[in-house]
Amino acid sequence: MLRTLRFIPVFVLSLSIGAAAQDAPLTYFSKDVDIVLRLNEPDKTVESVVALVDAVQPGLGEMARAAVVENLGRAISNRTLTGVDMTRSWYITVHSQGRAEPLVVFAIPAIETGDLVGALGDTMQTRVEGDWVFYTDKGDLPEPATGDDSIHAAMAEPIAKVLAQGELGIFVNANHLTQVYSEEIETGYEEVLEQLNNLRFAIPQNSGVNIGPVIEMYGTMVESFFQAVRDADALSIAVSVDQKGIRFEELAEFRSGTDSAKFLEDLPTSPIAELSKLPKGAAAYYGLNNGVKDLTRWGVGLSAGMSEDPESREKIDAVIEQLDDVEMGSMAASVTIGDASDGMIQATGIGHAEPMDKFKTYMRESIVAMSDIEFPGVTQTSTIDEDGETFGDYTADVIKIVQEYDPSQPGIEMQEQFQKVMFGSEGIQSRVVYLDNAYLSIMGGGKEGAEQFLKNYQSGRENGLAENRANLMEEVNAILFVDVASGTAGILKAVSTVEGLPPMPFDVQTIDNLYLTQSYIGTALAAEGRSARCRTDLPVAQMQNIAKLVMLFAPLAAGQQF
Repeated sequence: MLRTLRFIPVFVLSLSIGAAAQDAPLTYFSKDVDIVLRLNEPDKTVESVVALVDAVQPGLGEMARAAVVENLGRAISNRTLTGVDMTRSWYITVHSQGRAEPLVVFAIPAIETGDLVGALGDTMQTRVEGDWVFYTDKGDLPEPATGDDSIHAAMAEPIAKVLAQGELGIFVNANHLTQVYSEEIETGYEEVLEQLNNLRFAIPQNSGVNIGPVIEMYGTMVESFFQAVRDADALSIAVSVDQKGIRFEELAEFRSGTDSAKFLEDLPTSPIAELSKLPKGAAAYYGLNNGVKDLTRWGVGLSAGMSEDPESREKIDAVIEQLDDVEMGSMAASVTIGDASDGMIQATGIGHAEPMDKFKTYMRESIVAMSDIEFPGVTQTSTIDEDGETFGDYTADVIKIVQEYDPSQPGIEMQEQFQKVMFGSEGIQSRVVYLDNAYLSIMGGGKEGAEQFLKNYQSGRENGLAENRANLMEEVNAILFVDVASGTAGILKAVSTVEGLPPMPFDVQTIDNLYLTQSYIGTALAAEGRSARCRTDLPVAQMQNIAKLVMLFAPLAAGQQF
């Protein structure tokens, strides 16, 4: 059995990654099955993987074909695929048995059932149902389910639909698993909370840092995660592969009436159209439709709460209360990799708040309240020049945050250098422009960058993200785009210009010679009733760019320098 389980991840990894007649195996298994893996029409899936590999690295597709086919045979304990029907979907199921080793059952369609059974050898327990062969290498095969007792009948339609799409599908019977392993889940929950509480004693009492808010933050995250695990009903994952890239779809369904289900049912979605108005060519974009006010409140409160100065904490707590009278809508932001001499990180954001005058008051007073905050070895000073710059009919508040370091503290020089590289030698400079129905925030890029962003926003000119959104949901709660390859290249080029750092072990000009094209890995989250859907798109252009970077660094891994 361990041999079989060992090859399951190989089976999935080798892929890189609903028709009624193909549902027959799912009518065989009872609704207590814990995990179902479905491989769609292996012959076509192999061709899809080969096409993708060839698109990323021309000429390697045929090499990949041999590896994929070999791993498929290993995964089902039939290396030669004797008697196996490659034109119909395969299934592997996992059945929990308490503290005992799980039972793994294979449901493989056969061209000739006798040939398939014969190729498995004498160690397998087998059963033939029509032109399907069910088998396991340890334990007894489960008895066939009847009627409504099958997992096919019990599976909700949206969950079944996700399982049936793509080249690879995975179903997790979360409700049954949480019942079987309820004690282990609760033990894990208590152990994690205990470890978090122990962190309170890891920081000396006289350190000047109040770690309590950080512990509370992680504690809330842990509680939310374990609550979601307890409330989960089912999870389906689909992996689609073709020459255009890889797409992942996950759908998690929660039991009706649970805290998680109620939370999702009250969560509205939106297109987050502001994403299209952000600067073109950024390394990353993200948008949120919910919880913006809570995140704002939490972010400011966390910074203040970590200080041991009670006066500073009281002032900031008073300012945070002003958000009670403000409604905050969706927001979108982008991050661009710039020149290290002016600060490598440049960020822009678009948000909505009502009434805008109260939000503006909160923003200004929060900067004043955090004007001086001290941490061990660091003193942070924040200043604001209200309406300090003018852009046509609008003005911008100019915010400057400077951190001064105690030279006697170990490692301070490196931290100070890091701050200069990230944000520039003048500290963190931001500008906020308040419009009638939105506010724009710009960090880095100077006055010219802020003015250009405002002009682009007012013109309605779009940044071209619409094409990248095509494979994601239109209505979402959160969305993220990251250009991993170009972002990495930008960071390398920026860092190479920083004085005092060791030189790069390669000619930076070679990065430009890679001719990386702009592309993004996209991920979107959306609540759908008492379910949560996540869709991720990994386009072939991004994979090609990453492959170019890997080839660039390959000589370094071999100990060469160029």
